[in-house]
Amino acid sequence: MSKVREDQGPLIKFFRFIPSAREPQRADRSAAGSMPMRAYRYCEAMTTASAFGWYLFPPMTFSLMWDGRMEVLWTYEGADGWFPLKRAQFPNFADHFNKVAPADVSGYSPPFLGASTDTEPGLIQIWTGWLARTVPDWGLLIRPPANLPRPLGYECYEGLVETDSDDLAVRTELNVRDSDATLILTMGPPTGGTEWTRRCALAHERPVLVIDLEIHEITEAVRRASAWLDTLPSPIRLNVAGPRASKAPAVSALARTVILQLLSS
Repeated sequence: MSKVREDQGPLIKFFRFIPSAREPQRADRSAAGSMPMRAYRYCEAMTTASAFGWYLFPPMTFSLMWDGRMEVLWTYEGADGWFPLKRAQFPNFADHFNKVAPADVSGYSPPFLGASTDTEPGLIQIWTGWLARTVPDWGLLIRPPANLPRPLGYECYEGLVETDSDDLAVRTELNVRDSDATLILTMGPPTGGTEWTRRCALAHERPVLVIDLEIHEITEAVRRASAWLDTLPSPIRLNVAGPRASKAPAVSALARTVILQLLSS
């Protein structure tokens, strides 16, 4: 599915990852039939804004319940009850992803639903099951549908996706560039993508600290990271990086412990 430009070909292409995900739907001038008739007939500004972009949909119907503090519960049709939400995979998607994905990303199927209960209570991230790619020099604006009535129970954030590349090296560099500093947690000397992250930080003149969790215990790692952060201006946008779990299986749990202790210190 794509938006076609006669001179240069498609402006944007959508790629379906979850086989049953609903296709993006071109936004229409009537705001999905909800616009008052007089506005639809006479207000060009409203109809133009309503027709901009595409409607994207969750890959399945589900319900959420938030306790107003830290816990979010979720359920779906056919489920046995309500479940605490951290990260939820679309049913059977992980197996499908592992069968078709390249070997170096097998085992990394993205969740379709996640809750940032540790840092931003009540914040939910939903993946539609699609990926999009633009032509060079274009970005994507993600926003609530224009002129559609919004539910009272939640609000959608807007986001701007700047890169048109699926190259991991490009995304790594953008993460470094768009952050104030980078903390790298490793198991041994940085190599591969982790070393690329360190070099990007140096190239963009961003503060960078590498902590080897094979050498330093959790307490010492937290102390070093905290002391380093104290030398930097506040508030700070911190980029945290490290090797993949396939390269260093223990790093994910150790890094999470370090970050959680940093946040609570």
